[in-house]
Amino acid sequence: MKYGISYPLARYLAAGIPMIVPAGISNQTLIEKNHLGLIVNSLDEAIAVIESMTESEYQEYTRYVSQFAPAVRRGYYTKKCLIDAA
Repeated sequence: MKYGISYPLARYLAAGIPMIVPAGISNQTLIEKNHLGLIVNSLDEAIAVIESMTESEYQEYTRYVSQFAPAVRRGYYTKKCLIDAA
């Protein structure tokens, strides 16, 4: 999961679901920078964060994900990688 997270990440983001992922994955900066979910160090930390999260905090994550999702659905990042590689 540390290196091969791109496909599952894209699938959940395209569906409009905020992520909860372990610290140290390859897409951590993308998730943090765009407020697409939570980065946690353990399952216990994930549970604690979720239990203390307010509805407005969750709605903020879903808003950011819904703004980011169209780029994933339309293949923007794949196209950009192919163009940059050419």
